[in-house]
Amino acid sequence: MAIAAAALSGCGGGGEEETSPPSAQQAREAQAQADAELEQRNEQVRAEHRERRAAEAPSSEEAQATQAAAEAYQGIGALSKLRYLNGGFDVRAGLRRAEGSKALHRLCEFMSAEAQAQTIEYAEASSGIPGDWSCEKANALLVRRANVASGGRAPGRVKVLGVNADGDRATATIQVGGQPITTVPLVEEDGEWKLAATGAPE
Repeated sequence: MAIAAAALSGCGGGGEEETSPPSAQQAREAQAQADAELEQRNEQVRAEHRERRAAEAPSSEEAQATQAAAEAYQGIGALSKLRYLNGGFDVRAGLRRAEGSKALHRLCEFMSAEAQAQTIEYAEASSGIPGDWSCEKANALLVRRANVASGGRAPGRVKVLGVNADGDRATATIQVGGQPITTVPLVEEDGEWKLAATGAPE
């Protein structure tokens, strides 16, 4: 036992110097360094977060196209509430009245020249009514048909879920009320984003 105790005591005393605890000054310096490293890491994380948000944020073109799409479809929703665009009226008389409609005129302002021409062509061909068609008249006919098809129900709130812009072309993803999500083409014309003709070349 004495030999074992001597051996054990010998293992612990092999000339190692005891380290003294750090002084208060050293402890403060170590803590300050640790705090600085932590703040540096936190700032790096914040910077990476800002970069991700900037990359995900819509461009100015996409923001403008989003606003144009929202206003255009809100205008269409407002048109559905006009009595003379609902069922039970003489079509020709309703079309004549459409010429002076500020709401229809505003909707046409949100449409590109190509989209207006396409709408007029479709309305004239589908109605079988020859004559001097205008964008306002064409939209009046199409809105009336949509109102009749829906039973006079308002289309509901328009949500623009996102817009992807590429040059002077953009595609808006929208949802009207509880209807299925759909995409709408837009084009930049004279510095403003407008609804593009369906099937317009990309």
